[in-house]
Amino acid sequence: MVDNIPAPPFVTYLTAILPLDQLPCTRWDGQRTLPLAFRKRFDCWRCELLGQPVLFAIDGARDEPTPRQLSKQIQMITDLAGMPVAYVRDTMTALSRLRLAGQGIPFVVPGKQCFLPPLGIDFREQFMAPKQVRTHLSPSAQVLLFAALLDRLPDNDAHRTPTHLAQQLGYGAITLSRAFDELAASTLLTVSTHGRRRVLAVEQPRRAIWQQAQALLRTPVMSIHHIRLLTETEPGPMAGLTALAQRTMLDDPGPRTLAISRARWKHLHEQKADMEEVPAFESGALCLQVWSYEPLLLGTHGQVDPLSLSISLAGDTDERTRAACEALLKEAPW
Repeated sequence: MVDNIPAPPFVTYLTAILPLDQLPCTRWDGQRTLPLAFRKRFDCWRCELLGQPVLFAIDGARDEPTPRQLSKQIQMITDLAGMPVAYVRDTMTALSRLRLAGQGIPFVVPGKQCFLPPLGIDFREQFMAPKQVRTHLSPSAQVLLFAALLDRLPDNDAHRTPTHLAQQLGYGAITLSRAFDELAASTLLTVSTHGRRRVLAVEQPRRAIWQQAQALLRTPVMSIHHIRLLTETEPGPMAGLTALAQRTMLDDPGPRTLAISRARWKHLHEQKADMEEVPAFESGALCLQVWSYEPLLLGTHGQVDPLSLSISLAGDTDERTRAACEALLKEAPW
């Protein structure tokens, strides 16, 4: 350090977790080139980290920017500085950290997490070994979240544990325990401890949770196949535009779309007794979506649930489909 200016907390943190004896670091002399709003918000320090110059932009503002806002700000500073820029903030929500990591934005939360992908560094939650960043909820966590948003959790708190919910949703207790961890880390749902039991709770308005969760959700559709049924029994519930047309004023353009789980698809594909694959859009063919979780878990009346349906159609840019999805969500039990 120079001019007897004390090192910022992130320097002490990085020195402690990285193989460094010291971290040469000085205030960035290009601070004055930043827009006035940036100069008020950020205190920038230039460091030599593992032989590479990195600019650390310390955010001293009370409000936390959205990941989209921050991405634009960091990009502007990067262009001016001509070197990688890492965002530094004393506190940051778990959801914000997940989103920043998902966008590849370097950041440091002193004492908590260090994510510097340009240097191949990802130390999180005081764990010293590299760990893969999850940018989306796992299928089991997404199912559990949707069950909560659709008011499908047991009324009895004693049954909102990993063991009981695993039995209800058809997962193993360990898988549901990990789903609890994901949802707690995302701050979407609350996990409280009662003695030796962990209990899941919904403590925010469901509509607000749905909106906050958008960046962490992933379409359940893993693959799509076109088939002709050799029996009269359909293998799964209605999905896609077929289900959306049943629930809204949307005209069904066809073909009829159904959804099945990976396990069910594997069985059908191996048996070859109930269906055969055909070219796309062959007359009378069905469109079969293979999902990352069982579509019947939350579905009703021969259709997949509305939240999974909406997410599965998130990539459809047709204005009529988007309007129908919005109408569909208005009927959700918010």
